Amino acid sequence: METHYRGVRKRKRLGGKYCAEIRDPETRKRIWLGAFDTAEAAAKAYDAKAIEFHGPKTKTNFIYPLHNIENNYNSDIIMETHYRGVRKSKKRLVGKYGAEIRDPKTSKRVWLGAFDTAEAAAKAYDAKAIEFHGPKAKTNFIYPLRDM
Repeated sequence: METHYRGVRKRKRLGGKYCAEIRDPETRKRIWLGAFDTAEAAAKAYDAKAIEFHGPKTKTNFIYPLHNIENNYNSDIIMETHYRGVRKSKKRLVGKYGAEIRDPKTSKRVWLGAFDTAEAAAKAYDAKAIEFHGPKAKTNFIYPLRDM
């Protein structure tokens, strides 16, 4: 079964757990990163190994602050993830995450709303990015083409 995260699969044989694997860039062999209860945990394990192999500018499932990656390669990755087009509100919407995107035609910012979680805000951003730019849009998560 496929998930929308890079390097992550759901395995029926392991009781529905999510497994993470990555290819070693030198030997081209698959490296088993483990089985996890959630797809997000498996994706973070993949991201940590991808950053270790390819450096801070590699493609990952989540967006991480560059200074945290450079200072701590092999951690369990930053607990607070940062998503494209998502900001944590400080004043009016305390504890909420706001999402916005630029309209490619008018270059004006489009407010997508306030959300309880960063992930929900990131998904709203992704939906609008796909609407604006099509299936090749830069998004926070990886989406199978058949779902678009």
